[in-house]
Amino acid sequence: MQNNDESIDTATSSLHPASPRGRDQLHLNLRQAVQHIGNSNSLASVIDQLISTIQSVFHCDSSIVYVVDESKHVLTPHVHAHSNQRTGLAAGSLASLSDDNSTLFPPLQLKDCCQRLQLSPFRWPAAENRPAQNCALFDTLQNAGFSTWFSIPLRVGKQTVGFIAVGYFHYQYLFDDASQVLWEFAQDVTRALLPHLPGNINLAHVESQEQVDLPTLYQQDRMRRLLANHHELTNTLWADDKLPSILQSLSFIVHQPVALLDSFLHPLTTYPTDVPWNELLPSVQHWMTQRQSESRVHLPLSVRTDSIAGESFVITPVQMGSAVLGYVVVWERGARLDDLDVMALQQSTTILAVHFYKHGLHVERLGHGFSELLSKLLDTPQNWTSANSAEALDLGWDVAAPQLILVGMPILHSGVHSVSHETLQHYLGQLRIRLASDYPNVLVARYQNHFVFTLPDALAADESIRHFIEFIHGIHSTPGVISSSTADRGGSESDSQDLSLSFGLSQVVQSPMHIVDGHMEAFTAASLYPVVASHESFLHADDVRVHHLLRPISSMTGAQSFTNQLLCPLENYDRHHQTELMKTLRVYLHHNGSLSDAANALFIHRTSLQYRVGRIEGLISRQLEDAHTRLELQLAFVFRDLQRVFSET
Repeated sequence: MQNNDESIDTATSSLHPASPRGRDQLHLNLRQAVQHIGNSNSLASVIDQLISTIQSVFHCDSSIVYVVDESKHVLTPHVHAHSNQRTGLAAGSLASLSDDNSTLFPPLQLKDCCQRLQLSPFRWPAAENRPAQNCALFDTLQNAGFSTWFSIPLRVGKQTVGFIAVGYFHYQYLFDDASQVLWEFAQDVTRALLPHLPGNINLAHVESQEQVDLPTLYQQDRMRRLLANHHELTNTLWADDKLPSILQSLSFIVHQPVALLDSFLHPLTTYPTDVPWNELLPSVQHWMTQRQSESRVHLPLSVRTDSIAGESFVITPVQMGSAVLGYVVVWERGARLDDLDVMALQQSTTILAVHFYKHGLHVERLGHGFSELLSKLLDTPQNWTSANSAEALDLGWDVAAPQLILVGMPILHSGVHSVSHETLQHYLGQLRIRLASDYPNVLVARYQNHFVFTLPDALAADESIRHFIEFIHGIHSTPGVISSSTADRGGSESDSQDLSLSFGLSQVVQSPMHIVDGHMEAFTAASLYPVVASHESFLHADDVRVHHLLRPISSMTGAQSFTNQLLCPLENYDRHHQTELMKTLRVYLHHNGSLSDAANALFIHRTSLQYRVGRIEGLISRQLEDAHTRLELQLAFVFRDLQRVFSET
């Protein structure tokens, strides 16, 4: 059988693209794949299609198909493997194995494979113990060095005619909840293989029905537990669908601490609250970020982490379709999850997806209404009416209550001319979701190229504002997460990586017209933040009040000539001689002409500063000791800052 990458690509071209999927999507993909396999006209073609299907659907590192030979006793391997230095696996689809790989996946005697692996799907590591003391298939897959592997028997009636095996080197995928889907897939594959199997296979048993045994007490107990878990989770959804309640139910079922992260890997809630999640969550977030950047897929099913500080965690995506809304993290403290725990975990993600959908729909409607009213107020304040104030009050925005306006302005770094519309809109959606959970009294809208927040007067203290801004920065501070999300939506990765905000805060306002003025104050402060020296995380309107008053004048021809006359000689000298006379003069004026204070701030000797001051005075033909000269220079700096920031607006 001749196999190559081109044939694999052709065989899988009509399958769904690689994307996060749950059990239903897995079932759909496998059913469609079986249709292609069934159209094959030879055993070689069936196996070729089957191997390529496994690679496409399961995104595995190695796929192995064993099929019996004419004797019905020997299982011949067919392997497709990604190159792996640790095991020496060669890349490619192999019909007859090379000497290097034959020792890794040799032909097997069917009698040496245990009954457990011959009768039903099996995954390792598993909740159950080793299936048998001696099992050729188990030992072969264990010795291959996989972190996770699972096998599915191919059976004709009561006779095993082969195996499908899938291996992963990097993840411990938890497939227990998909066992029925995999079993149905194996039966469909067996039917496709039947016309091409050796003639001495007894086909009379193919359609026969094996006697169904009554469930054992162990099986009955498992079913009761499964139904109890289902009742617990669904009852939570209808009785109290708040996130803490859902996580409390899940923690009760799996007997382990659980945490919920949003799509930015920021923690939304944990249960129990007394568990020291803060000590280990950063390491879990780092592990997820690193694996997402390295992996071909983004955690499509439940995944067990590597050892993190001696602990293991199970991570499961919460998704709506192919869109990941967040992640459930289970801390396996002392004991690993069994297959029913994994099934409960998968079910909880469905319930959380419903919660996110309902919550997100409400937040989106609220945000859209607030955006419309804010734009109306800022665009046409003269048309604002009492009816608009009443409409705003219905949304939870009391325009007559004391509040502050905070403006977040995207900072454009070197090489970036603008932030894409898609990036800003996605970030706005994340802001609304997070604010609704942590700051329900804060509303946010995008106005033109910046974000506007209305903060209640209770947050007026500087310390409270700093905590709030740290919270906003934390939403997009995880490396690689925003960039991957933005790239998936067609946005520029550089947009998201360079997205950071400068903040300006208004005075307390409490009327529609004051809100308009407060927005302009905050907008001016946020725009000037990158050029005005500040040790705070935001600029207050009071810090740039002179800038705000002089902004209308700064664009006039007279103001530009005045500024150029005083500052251009220094700017030109700095440009040609690689000096810092402009910075020196700004610091000197800030310290009211104190040579000692200015020298300390510049980290230079007082004598060096005196030399620079003399050079400045010579270039501008003015004496810096003159109070009138200092006033003019300070005005010139204000005009220059305003001209640089607002020249394009």
